[in-house]
Amino acid sequence: IRAQKERQDRAAAEQAFQWYQEAQELYEKTLQVRQALLPEGHADRYATQHSLAELLHAMGKNQEAKALRDEIINLYDDDPAATSEANKDVVIDTSTATTTSKDSDSGNDNDDAAAASSSESAATTGAANDEKE
Repeated sequence: IRAQKERQDRAAAEQAFQWYQEAQELYEKTLQVRQALLPEGHADRYATQHSLAELLHAMGKNQEAKALRDEIINLYDDDPAATSEANKDVVIDTSTATTTSKDSDSGNDNDDAAAASSSESAATTGAANDEKE
């Protein structure tokens, strides 16, 4: 019985590590896109970088995690005014947990990305609920 339990534990650990690796790839791709599209100092860039650092820490990749955290701190310490400027038009709607930003030219809310993210999240949640049943 003990050997069977050890095999099950080993299989579960291998599966979890595989999921962590997949999550790392997704965070890295997301960070690349956000770095390309968002201005330096934007909160979403920092949030993604922080989430990646937390994942790396959970995977035992502590040096990589620390390097990412240090990069966030150094960017902020270098120019906190730029960080504030990059986020001046960010509006967080706590009732719906969505983030929108004002279009600086027209004053219109630009929430296409938030809507797409919300739809994608709903679809993922629905699929996960279907799996549980």
